[in-house]
Amino acid sequence: MRINSEPIKYIPARIPHNFKESIKNAVASAVKDACRHKVFLAKNLYHSAKNIFDFTAKKYTEYKEHGLGRAKSDIGKIGKKLKNLPWDVKNRISKHYNEFVSLDTDKKKKKIADMVIYCFTIGLVAKIVGGGFDLDFEGGIPDMDTKIAGLKNHRHVLSHILLPGFCIEILLRTVFNLVREYHKYHHKPYNELLNRIESGAISGAWLGLFLHLLLDSNIMKGMDSRTKALVGLPSMSDDAHQIILATTATTDGVFAIKPESSN
Repeated sequence: MRINSEPIKYIPARIPHNFKESIKNAVASAVKDACRHKVFLAKNLYHSAKNIFDFTAKKYTEYKEHGLGRAKSDIGKIGKKLKNLPWDVKNRISKHYNEFVSLDTDKKKKKIADMVIYCFTIGLVAKIVGGGFDLDFEGGIPDMDTKIAGLKNHRHVLSHILLPGFCIEILLRTVFNLVREYHKYHHKPYNELLNRIESGAISGAWLGLFLHLLLDSNIMKGMDSRTKALVGLPSMSDDAHQIILATTATTDGVFAIKPESSN
């Protein structure tokens, strides 16, 4: 039997024939997960608001029927809860501390590393998205309008609403979906730490936009402070522009809460 003595040539991994399909699926999954996260937050806010409204209506009915004597009793209960609040906080901290201490050394290191990387990712992405590489939050993605459309279009409405946040989140989720697809294609285990980095990056992006728009609104200086008008909107008062920026900033901050990874 003749043995082929020619050296074996290295054949690089080929791009799968359905690569375009993979990109399409990654984008579709990213859009779906981003929307699902926002619906989840909206439902939670709705239920919280409904509970507050129902509780207020219930108390109003009680006070109307039984007088303000019930109010005195309720104030006493609230005072008792506030008095016990430091102990409740202490017990919660002690519980988490004891859970951490009970872990072995490797799990402790992993937990600390996950938290450090997660927080670092949030801070880094928030700074880049919200403020670019300047020391303040004057720059970043929202102020790219000046580079794209000129200084006269600074603070354009398209770059100072929710659109940039959605685009960044979908882009990040798409990239991590493709990384997961790569690991799956090459039969490699997916590092769970990447899920933390993904969540941190998405939270950081929304947080950076929140800080940028909050500073743009000047809402911290009061409603009497002047705010540069948004370009691309009909003529309206400074207060209206301030409310739009502040409301958008608040929404950005809410969207930064616990964005689940696509995994």
